[in-house]
Amino acid sequence: MNKLMCKDTTTMSSREIADLVGSRHDKVKQSIVRLIDREVITQPPMGDESHEDGSDLIHDLDAPSIYQIRNLHTGKVYVGSAVHPRKRWNLHRHQLRNSKHHSVKLQRAWNKYGHESFVFEVIRSVAEKSMLLVEEQLEIDSRESYSKGYNSRPDAGSQLGSKHSPETRKKLSDSHKGNTFSHTEETKKKIGAANKGKRRADEWRKEKSAAMKGIKHTEDSKKSMQQAQISRWASAPFRARKDSKVGLVGVKQVGLRFQSRIRMSGKLQHLGMFDTALEAHEAYLEAMRHKRALMAEVLQLEA
Repeated sequence: MNKLMCKDTTTMSSREIADLVGSRHDKVKQSIVRLIDREVITQPPMGDESHEDGSDLIHDLDAPSIYQIRNLHTGKVYVGSAVHPRKRWNLHRHQLRNSKHHSVKLQRAWNKYGHESFVFEVIRSVAEKSMLLVEEQLEIDSRESYSKGYNSRPDAGSQLGSKHSPETRKKLSDSHKGNTFSHTEETKKKIGAANKGKRRADEWRKEKSAAMKGIKHTEDSKKSMQQAQISRWASAPFRARKDSKVGLVGVKQVGLRFQSRIRMSGKLQHLGMFDTALEAHEAYLEAMRHKRALMAEVLQLEA
């Protein structure tokens, strides 16, 4: 995607455009993708153009490939291979941003020069997954990415196709038991504020809707979901309406006293008058517990 062709056949690389307009290279490439989708510009044929180091200008980020992470200031590279390059690049960035990357050399350079100084480039696609490590080793050697670059080891390595023994899997399982992760309240508020008012694109919603049509749950799945719903419903908290003047569910103030009431079979039933709001609320809670117990029994019988 680093090279584009306008309809008048003028060609210019994405990096040249970035330098020309003074924008970040990754932002320019995102704009190029949108323009290609709208057919304002077109890509040259795959592999027609290449960098001086031999990496393709046009490449597929979702095909097994050999890739490099290149420092724009020094020219040093980190060479790797991946079945899904796009996911691997996201993983690299996540680790680098959190200072947890396995390559100390690359991590130090990232911290020194900043994320905007690094680009992810696919050198070439590999047809056979089994050849990924072989091709990666050739690139590590030819680009000297271990001795003069950011690779932390001279030989290519991967977990592709390897399986843990039952003993190792049990140890990993035991080590993770009891581990829980939860955002802090402050983080939850930030996430909520950031997502407030956001709406999924109509095209995305239509695709999701179409994908869900025709899906049928098995009988066992239906029973499991029903049991889960019964458990959630039975333990759900009692909440007062937002416009409640008393602030307690099932309670209404009438003069100086408080009325307790509950809706049964669509009709509002009077439970009694009480001197305090708490007494009226307790009467409501008792009636609601009885109602939920009856409903749970009915649902279980139907299941």
